[in-house]
Amino acid sequence: MSGGFVAPSGSLDQAKRDGDSATESGGVQILTRLTPKQEARLRTHLDDRLASLERDERTFKLKSLPSLLSRLSPLLQLILQIPPFHPFDHLRTSYLLTLTAVIPSYISALPLIGGSDILSDHKGDEETQEGEQEELEQMQAGRVLRAVLAFLKEVDRGWLAVLNGEAWSPPPSAFARLDEADSGEQDWEKNVLLGGTPVKVSYAGQVDQTERTRLRSIILTGRSKMLAWARGYGSFPGSSLPGSAATPNSLKGSDAGEEEDEEWEADILNMWNGTLEAVAQGE
Repeated sequence: MSGGFVAPSGSLDQAKRDGDSATESGGVQILTRLTPKQEARLRTHLDDRLASLERDERTFKLKSLPSLLSRLSPLLQLILQIPPFHPFDHLRTSYLLTLTAVIPSYISALPLIGGSDILSDHKGDEETQEGEQEELEQMQAGRVLRAVLAFLKEVDRGWLAVLNGEAWSPPPSAFARLDEADSGEQDWEKNVLLGGTPVKVSYAGQVDQTERTRLRSIILTGRSKMLAWARGYGSFPGSSLPGSAATPNSLKGSDAGEEEDEEWEADILNMWNGTLEAVAQGE
């Protein structure tokens, strides 16, 4: 990573400590500007990360959905922190459009389960019965699906902040994660950064009509890709999607998780609906 832009000791944290670069709104410190050096480091970092994802997608090296989410979510949080004020507002919108456009393609390129070492410890256990293994896979499928849906909702919330001219405060875990050792596959959820907060500000830039039109197209295309991907898992509880496949018959987890699983189809069908409605209102 060039320049350590997202590290606590890097230029983003330094900018927030700099009174000329940051301001406090509602008890939350947000960036108001970037120096030319900070902007250059940011562009290099984002371009490198996006190019790496594109390269891995082309060469079938995206691994698993947990691994993918752990790469996409920090990018989302970083992009949303770009100052919403001129001239940086269009930089934030441009990178967010680029990221949003590839998210459905990358997610739909991977199976809900498989391509991961998450269950590797159990696969080598001769005492693990076939039924137990299937149950483990079903539980893991539930964990992964909930993480995918939560990430998609975070993208939706982020776009609403941008369309409403708001700044963004990342979740505390975005910084705690950098101080922790890699938690491994078993605790992969810790690497999926969610829970950022929109922050109301004055005099923020606006998303122009060309950007809104492009965003609407990205959402509709992305929704179609995600729906096609979801059809392969039509045997999940609560699903009425046609073309169900012989994949896990149920998702098992906590009571709250089971309730969410029953609504997963609606979440896919209405993916980024809040953003789509906001775009329509601004046209």
